[in-house]
Amino acid sequence: MATNAVSPNVGKTALDRIVANRFDVSNKPGAASVTDPLIFNQVSISKSAQIEEIFHGGGYWEQKGESANVPAGQSKVGNQVTYSVVEFAKSEDISKNFFDDDQFSVVAKIVDRMARNGALTREQQGFGRIFVDAFTTNTTHDGSSLLNNSHNLFGSGKTQDNLLTDKLNETPLNDGIVMLAEMLSEDGVIEHYEPQCLLVPSARFKGATELVESELQSTTANNAVNVYSSKYGIFVKQTPFIGAKNTTGDGGSDNIWFLLSDYHELNRYIRQDVQTDLVDYKFQRNNNYIYKASYREVYGSPSWIGLVGSSGTTGTNL
Repeated sequence: MATNAVSPNVGKTALDRIVANRFDVSNKPGAASVTDPLIFNQVSISKSAQIEEIFHGGGYWEQKGESANVPAGQSKVGNQVTYSVVEFAKSEDISKNFFDDDQFSVVAKIVDRMARNGALTREQQGFGRIFVDAFTTNTTHDGSSLLNNSHNLFGSGKTQDNLLTDKLNETPLNDGIVMLAEMLSEDGVIEHYEPQCLLVPSARFKGATELVESELQSTTANNAVNVYSSKYGIFVKQTPFIGAKNTTGDGGSDNIWFLLSDYHELNRYIRQDVQTDLVDYKFQRNNNYIYKASYREVYGSPSWIGLVGSSGTTGTNL
């Protein structure tokens, strides 16, 4: 008679807790994550695809004379962008004997590794598809790459630049801040975006933190005040999934960097949070349980607004 066996129901509850803990990423200071609202807008959707419509407003308000008609805006809907949801999944065969012979710790380790890989897949996909591909294949509603020198503003006929080329240093960072402040909306209105987050590869985190978060300027010995920390309050975030060792999409670089404003359209569309299932061994010819998990989501950036980035192909790093 078997003793100390872990029942499948009890086992699944424990395994589900392991998976949930791995996917419930806490946004630690300095660590970038796809769950961080500073970097990705968290958008729950109910269909297999998300359609985003781009529109322009009616421009600046106008003076109105007494008894005169209120000036009419000319808001207009423009291009549409569709993002189709993708399912990510993994399963593990688990021997019935592990349950029967009180070896649940082995099962837990197997599932913990599977869950960790799933959570890391989410990071790789999000940062790879949006940021690594931002210079090439990740396009916005105008058909241009997310970072581009000449975005077409369909409401005003003007163009907008949000691409730099210098490696991270004080001058290009300031150029990015000014570019955000002077960025135009689709109808040609100066948006005056404020920088909120500096995203860098892990290899550049130390230099970026010293540049942005030091009380005094890190590039001079004259005790000048560091305006990036005292006035802007920029958060520095790092991830290896945009760095040189990342292989998603076009491959990363240790020299690229991104400056995100307090408003942007970098979106994580969530159709289904991680779900799990334990298939009973009675339905398998090899007497193994099957534990499986999946989630469904997609990443999209319908517009470049509120984002500046650099390819890091010129200049020197800190």
